Amino acid sequence: MWTGPSHTFTDLFVASRMQFGYAYATDGTLVGGSVIYKNIAYYHATIWNGTAASALDLHPATGYTTSEIVGMIPGIQMGYVKRAGFGEEAALWRGTVESLHNLAPQGALSSKLYDSDGTHFVGYVRPPTGWASATIWWGEDAATTENIGLLVKDAVSTWAVGIENEANGDIVVAGNAIFDHGVQVTRGVVWRWSPLRHVKPEE
Repeated sequence: MWTGPSHTFTDLFVASRMQFGYAYATDGTLVGGSVIYKNIAYYHATIWNGTAASALDLHPATGYTTSEIVGMIPGIQMGYVKRAGFGEEAALWRGTVESLHNLAPQGALSSKLYDSDGTHFVGYVRPPTGWASATIWWGEDAATTENIGLLVKDAVSTWAVGIENEANGDIVVAGNAIFDHGVQVTRGVVWRWSPLRHVKPEE
């Protein structure tokens, strides 16, 4: 972790507790990522509060093998949990193990959350057939998902990684799309939803 120039570097790894670790996101205070702890074979979602000793394992005690945090805003950590033999399942936390909330849509092969504006969430959902598609959750319920990847013409796969609210009320979502015209090419994509003008998001 850095809080400024190179000399502000803080090592968040604790050799006596951890085998491997990654930091993926911050909310400006906490840092989030995943750690393989000693005597454990899978990654556990973890948050730090400025020091290596502050590492807090957010992985649920039962039901899941793997968890990771890949996005954060103040008060909310986002990523996925995974069961043995199944794909990733979109999930969020609010700073404690007990706060884990699974937002995976029923029947999806995999899903993941990357960002939120505090009300809506973005990421991807992979259906039973086909590739992953950028998705917005209009609330903290798996039933509120909307596949916005379908708006990207000719894309074989899409995923959303950022969301912001503009002063005029528009919701802007950023992400990526893979196109395959003999050679696969990945391009940045922006979606915009204007509540005052449109019912659905538009590419």
